Amino acid sequence: MIGDVIITGCAGLVGHAVRLRLEREGVSCMAVDLVPAEVEGRPVLGCDLVDMPRLRELTAGRSVAAIVHCGALSGPAVGRNSPLQQVSVNIVGTANMLELGRELGISRFVYVSSVSAYGDCHGEDLDERTPLRPTNVYGATKAASEMLVIAYAADFRIPAVSLRLSMVYGPRRETACCLRDMLMSGLTGSPMRLEWGHDLRRQPIHIDDAAAAVVGALKAPGFRQGAYNITGGVAVTFGEAAEIVRDLLLRADILLGTGMVEGDNIQGSHSIAAAARDLGYRPQVDLRRGLAGYADWLRDRPGPEQGGAGA
Repeated sequence: MIGDVIITGCAGLVGHAVRLRLEREGVSCMAVDLVPAEVEGRPVLGCDLVDMPRLRELTAGRSVAAIVHCGALSGPAVGRNSPLQQVSVNIVGTANMLELGRELGISRFVYVSSVSAYGDCHGEDLDERTPLRPTNVYGATKAASEMLVIAYAADFRIPAVSLRLSMVYGPRRETACCLRDMLMSGLTGSPMRLEWGHDLRRQPIHIDDAAAAVVGALKAPGFRQGAYNITGGVAVTFGEAAEIVRDLLLRADILLGTGMVEGDNIQGSHSIAAAARDLGYRPQVDLRRGLAGYADWLRDRPGPEQGGAGA
């Protein structure tokens, strides 16, 4: 790959992991996030993605080969009380990155979407032909952004694709995470009590697998479809995940109710067969091993605290 890969949201969980993987392979990355930062000794440039002049300024005179667009208000719970901000950051930000890619003549655009774009789903092995019927603003911004990706790919011949990630967990996740809170209960012995979650199904994906899928999309010779499901491959309830945590950490004191999370989705089981066929994607980190490694990372952090529980 000749030229830089721009990665937005590079101070966040997925963007940083993608950067590490690419740089280990010798790929030059231009890391961007809302505010300038240094993440694990690596500089991140500051830029609001709705600020097109600033984006042009940052890329002036640079050879850019591809864009990985992870930057967004991430997850239904983030910015839930600021829906217009979600729309601005997530949709306008995506439009700006696509336009920047068009202007720079990039050879690949990878958009990090979410299974939240589907809305409520029931059933097993649902593929990408499942209609998008989002039930919250976050999911709607992901679905709308995917439509922009498809339109730019068709209108301007940009090889572009959307990856619908399921619930990403693992070291460095900072947004609300039910799995992390379970592990913190096991590490500290503090009780975790929720009125919801016991029967709520998810397909957790470890951050290492999520990053591998994104890099796989960058390297793929082409795409047979505009979007791919990217999950950990196995659907579990949070009640089942809690049993794994109790087995790993005997101090875990977790009690989950059977209610629903306000504003969240009912999720079925999403097939990753197309991603395996076209991107070579096969998850490598099963949930038990991923949770054990996440627990080790949390244990080594100074003064770990529980965050707000989120699905």
